[in-house]
Amino acid sequence: MQEYSIGRLKGRFVVVWYEKDGRRHRHRLDAGTLEHAEAEARDVLLTQIAKKDELTVEAIWKAYSETVEGRPVHDSMKYTGRSVLPWFGSLRPDQINVRDCKAYIIDRRLAGIQDGTIWTQLGKLRTCLNWAEKTGLIERAPYIERPSKPAPKERYLTRQEIAQLLAVECAPHTLLAIRLMLSTAARVTAVLELTWNRVDFERGQINLRTG
Repeated sequence: MQEYSIGRLKGRFVVVWYEKDGRRHRHRLDAGTLEHAEAEARDVLLTQIAKKDELTVEAIWKAYSETVEGRPVHDSMKYTGRSVLPWFGSLRPDQINVRDCKAYIIDRRLAGIQDGTIWTQLGKLRTCLNWAEKTGLIERAPYIERPSKPAPKERYLTRQEIAQLLAVECAPHTLLAIRLMLSTAARVTAVLELTWNRVDFERGQINLRTG
């Protein structure tokens, strides 16, 4: 999130921030308490980010990414944006139509991208635009057509494949994560969020639940 400060001016809360070129901006808030001023200030900053670029998809993508900073989805937004933004970034949401989505799907398929990945990429775009509608940045989010979601793959690693995977040279913490996933069937996120208080060495058990 862009750096900012909250102060008072003539009895009203205001939010102050600086652009990269050093220009100072100040916006008067409607909030009556500091807690509400903090929440309103963040909405103001996100709106300003989007308005500055005339509410293009790229501006909305950036504004939404700011709201998930520090979470795993932030990195996936950055990665997915490399594929989505060259196609949709310069468009306003109201300019996007089904033909654009179909053209994107065809292009990705020709590039060798699987439908599951395309489904996820366009899903990120839809999430961004729905967020923009809910927060009042745009009046209506366009319909984003996606390919059919592929059926989940039911395939298991063979013992030989497991041995080959464990034989690959990698960092110790990566190898440990692989061993935990293989032996517990845990998802990547569950392993990364595992804490010591949920590891019972005496009974040889790991509690993957976070609740």
